[in-house]
Amino acid sequence: MTRSADINPRFVPFARGDTEQSIVERFRQQAHRYPAHPAIESLYESLTYSELDSQSNRLANLLLAHNEGKMSQGPVALLFGHNPSMVIAMLGVLKAGKSYLPLDLRWPVTRLKEVLTHSQSRLLLTEDACEEIAKEAMRPLPAVLNTSRLPEEISEAEPDVVIPPDQLAYI
Repeated sequence: MTRSADINPRFVPFARGDTEQSIVERFRQQAHRYPAHPAIESLYESLTYSELDSQSNRLANLLLAHNEGKMSQGPVALLFGHNPSMVIAMLGVLKAGKSYLPLDLRWPVTRLKEVLTHSQSRLLLTEDACEEIAKEAMRPLPAVLNTSRLPEEISEAEPDVVIPPDQLAYI
């Protein structure tokens, strides 16, 4: 039998107690343990655990500030390319105590609208490259937030949200 550690020597198995933590808590432990290590690497961008932690904290804090009305119910929809911005958004949503709904850029706008309607999502996060599609998919709701242009004054502090281990992560 091949073990994960044999395939990937950097693989570190979870201790049994770690599985009783939320995804966010487990990430925070890794970020505190290895702040300068790469957390995400792509062809064009690399983020350390510290950078991913602070950027996802900023997004979570912004989402918590927007929590009045717009996202009080339903998952937060995500429309991104396959890049580090998507991971930042996923983690930021989880840190805000919400679940996310990943959307596929290859879907036609009619399919995106249908999924958004059935999911009862009231907020869609996106990036510059996907903003026009996102706005069309959310019409008539104006709740599209472009994470490429977050206000500078948003705090990088860890959000004060308790997330249980059984919190729904995504649908």
